[in-house]
Amino acid sequence: RMGGYGGSGNWTYGEYLQLHKLLKLQGEEGDISSDEMHFIIVHQTFELWFKQVIRELSEARDILGQVPVPEDDVPRAVDHLARTTEIFRLMASQWSVLETLTPQGFLAFRDGLGTASGFESFQMREFEAVLGLKAEDRLGGMDPLSTFRKLAKRGGEDAKILKRLEEIAQNDSLYESLMNWIERTPIMGSTYGSEEDEKVVTEYVEAHLEAHRRICEEAVNRMSGLSDRDTGSVKA
Repeated sequence: RMGGYGGSGNWTYGEYLQLHKLLKLQGEEGDISSDEMHFIIVHQTFELWFKQVIRELSEARDILGQVPVPEDDVPRAVDHLARTTEIFRLMASQWSVLETLTPQGFLAFRDGLGTASGFESFQMREFEAVLGLKAEDRLGGMDPLSTFRKLAKRGGEDAKILKRLEEIAQNDSLYESLMNWIERTPIMGSTYGSEEDEKVVTEYVEAHLEAHRRICEEAVNRMSGLSDRDTGSVKA
């Protein structure tokens, strides 16, 4: 068990992070080029972040799936989603690192990858399912599990992965939990589907936007004593 989850906690930095195992997962340094190691580390890093994203989204889904959702739990769901947003921003920036790999550098080891493809990232398919991405929303109605059904014929871990993905697809997604929570949550005393609910919600949204506009306008006016030029900068 890792430190922090029980035991004495008498760990070194390397032991706590299992660095001795982690740093061997790229292969022996003498067996691969620096370009290939770079390629492996970038993709392993993506997969580690995928693991965290799945955890964050699943916990947000479970919070919003409670009936009722305790008011104190709502900020926790927001925190999970905020962390996920920052992880996605970080992952997007990782592409600039991958782009330092030249086509020639990639082709030098590409044959060794065989038929392996990023489409085989089962964690990507998992967080898509947790989010609530439907087949009809995919380009060309692609079946996200078709690749894994083929891989599952090999048995072993591939068969376990397919079973896991199929089970997750049957569970409520974050989107479904969120929409169900919103439908159950009254707005100005009106609930989803009740008489004149659309009118009540529209008036609530418009009042909120007007209040926000007024607050911003008042803030600008308070700062208008600086000078006309400064006020223009604030409004901009």
